[in-house]
Amino acid sequence: MTFKDGNITVATRTYYKGDIIREWPEYTKNKFELKGWRLQSLDGIRYVQGQEYQVNSDVNFFADLEQIKFTVRLHKNYDNIIEEISFVKGGQPIELGIL
Repeated sequence: MTFKDGNITVATRTYYKGDIIREWPEYTKNKFELKGWRLQSLDGIRYVQGQEYQVNSDVNFFADLEQIKFTVRLHKNYDNIIEEISFVKGGQPIELGIL
């Protein structure tokens, strides 16, 4: 069984036909959060810790990653939002306009 991030293999495990997978590999990638593992592509069921998959043949699982995003809201006198900016974790610094 191969676990991939795109074309990069991040983990391999040996299972036999009929085995049940309940524990999935941990994987970290800068600026991303692992949401689970998907079979063959990023379509279909997302497998997470505790969720079962019965092995029937050799397959690849792909990391289902989501970029970590933040939103900054600027308020004037704790009232109306005057500016809202979203950015990803580890992104480039941005300059905010000063009112």
